[in-house]
Amino acid sequence: MNNVISQPQTGMRFFTPELYSRINSEDDLISSAARLEWERNEVAYKIELDKILILPDKSVVALASFCLHDCRVLGSSYQARHEAKYTTEGDIADSRRTTSRGMYALEFGRGFHSNRGYLSSLIYRLWAPVTVLEPQEGWLDEGPSQVFWLYDELDLIWLTPRHYIHRILFSDGTVRLIPFRSLLMTDGHVL
Repeated sequence: MNNVISQPQTGMRFFTPELYSRINSEDDLISSAARLEWERNEVAYKIELDKILILPDKSVVALASFCLHDCRVLGSSYQARHEAKYTTEGDIADSRRTTSRGMYALEFGRGFHSNRGYLSSLIYRLWAPVTVLEPQEGWLDEGPSQVFWLYDELDLIWLTPRHYIHRILFSDGTVRLIPFRSLLMTDGHVL
C-alpha cells in the first residue's frame, strides 16, 4: 500500500497570499473574481480537510475545527536537543528554519476585549524543519506593530506513520510551513 497521501508543497495551496491580495484589490472586477475563486478554494479545501477529520488523531481534528483567524501572534519557540530559542512577535519572521525532529510552539492571544483575553499555544512535534516564506512583492502590510493569524491549511502527507503540514498565512505576509507528527493545544488561560 502506498502511504503517500499528498506531496508537500511550498506555500499555501488554497488560501494564497496572492489571492488574498487580489480580494483586497481596489479594482472591483479583480476583487469580485478573486472572491469567486476564494469560494471555490474553500470547497476544495473542505474536501481535503475531510480526509483528516476521519482520522483518530483527536488533537489534529481539534485544530482543524479551531478558528484562529485574527488571533494576535505573541511569539514562537522551538527546541531541538538541548537548545531552545525564542522569538517575539516583533521578530517572528527572523526565525527562518528550525532543526528537524524537535519541538515547535506558537503562542497567540485571542478575544482581547476590556484588557481580557485568552492565551493559547500550539506545540508541534516536528518531522522536518519549520520554514518561513517571505512576503510576496507588494504585500498589503499595514505595518510591523503586530502580527495576526489570517488563514491556515492542514495537509496530510503520509498515512503511516502520520505526517502533517500546517501552513499558516500571517498578516505580515509571511507563510509558515510546520511539518509535524503530533501536536498539543492549550487554550483558555485568562490574561
